[in-house]
Amino acid sequence: MIEEILDKSETPPIIVLQGDHGLRLTWWDNRQLPDDKIQLEKVCQREVFSILNALYLQDSKGRAAFYDSLSPVNTFRLIFDAYFGGELGVLDDRSFFSTLNEENRTVSFIEVTGSQESCNPVWERRFSN
Repeated sequence: MIEEILDKSETPPIIVLQGDHGLRLTWWDNRQLPDDKIQLEKVCQREVFSILNALYLQDSKGRAAFYDSLSPVNTFRLIFDAYFGGELGVLDDRSFFSTLNEENRTVSFIEVTGSQESCNPVWERRFSN
């Protein structure tokens, strides 16, 4: 599909393929734990926060604005600024872990900015193989 878009576009396209979160194998095993902090400690954040963020940009003008720690909140802001004259700027690249309380069906959010590379030792062994 991407090759067809590239071949048939009169104007060089901008293509964004973006996922909303990584695997949640560890999360599903732990989502019935009663305490939000315990849920967070039991998961491999690296697994949960890894996403697909693949971009095809027209030229180096847009590519220069992107950086390694970019979070999805800024993908389109940078594109709009670089290619469409926007003046949105970037937001803080923050990450939040969501927990589910099965009993009362509530969701909580815990900020984990800066610790997304952490991994529960049990899951670390599994992912390092």
